[in-house]
Amino acid sequence: MKHKYKNPKDFKIDHVRAGNRSYDLESLAVVDDSPSATLLRINRGKYFDDYSFIGVENYILAASKKGHSKGICSPIIHPHRGGHHFHGPSSLDKKATCPGFSSKKGETSEAAKEGTLLHEARENKNFTGLNEEQETCVLYALEEIDGLRTWLKSLTATDVRKGIEPTCWNEVTLEMLRSSYKSLYNFGTVDWFGISGDGKTAAVADTKFGKYPVAPAETNLQGWNYVLYLFDNFPMLENVMVRFISPRLGDKGITSHVFNRKSDYYRLREKIETVIHVAAFVAISGLEVAQAHDLLNATFICRFCEHKGICPARAQ
Repeated sequence: MKHKYKNPKDFKIDHVRAGNRSYDLESLAVVDDSPSATLLRINRGKYFDDYSFIGVENYILAASKKGHSKGICSPIIHPHRGGHHFHGPSSLDKKATCPGFSSKKGETSEAAKEGTLLHEARENKNFTGLNEEQETCVLYALEEIDGLRTWLKSLTATDVRKGIEPTCWNEVTLEMLRSSYKSLYNFGTVDWFGISGDGKTAAVADTKFGKYPVAPAETNLQGWNYVLYLFDNFPMLENVMVRFISPRLGDKGITSHVFNRKSDYYRLREKIETVIHVAAFVAISGLEVAQAHDLLNATFICRFCEHKGICPARAQ
């Protein structure tokens, strides 16, 4: 499985790890199986024509861009591109409302199918198979993302020079850095994000092709989770702008907020970890135990939950 970038030779493979195991990059032999062995730096300085993934189950591969010794462009990329963590970013607002929430399995609505189609069209800029209205939605999203790219470039502009082009990624799956509680962790796929040329500011965009508005970016837990991904994976970042784009709602479907590492990071992390912790407790303990602790809530989100027919909260 390969990921193509505009300048793939600019990337150097530094290390590879799988869970608590560190692997030798060439032989894939386990070199350290201790809990602390989550990072093994090889630093062979090899450059590859393709930024390629290698066959290690559940591995995590990191790359650092040549010329940035402080690692301004060193994302931790999860191998399961497009996969979903059980407590992933898109589920957190619902799980904050009711920690027993679980998306219905095995069901794919027409809206979800369309969303996948339009996201792929946006990523690849390929409008094959889209009707006029769908194509308009994708073009609207692309225009908004171009605006974010221009904004990032402007941050490095001065009176005597043009701004530096930002480094941008499409559809990348990132993960949170694990805390002392290993279960307080997730990964998720970010539609698009870019980092300014000085490495201090990032912008992340999430496109919603549905007909309903999302929670404001300032309080949206999915957006908070994305902010943590970027702060965790890019140590030089000082600020992250989150923008949700709902093309079918026009300008009313745009919501943005800028988060600062010093003032916001620990507040966001505490909230996300709490939501994941309580949801994990419910998932492990079962609905009856959760209800005994008054954790479940019967709300409007029940119609989307696979527990709708058996939840004790709905029976009250």
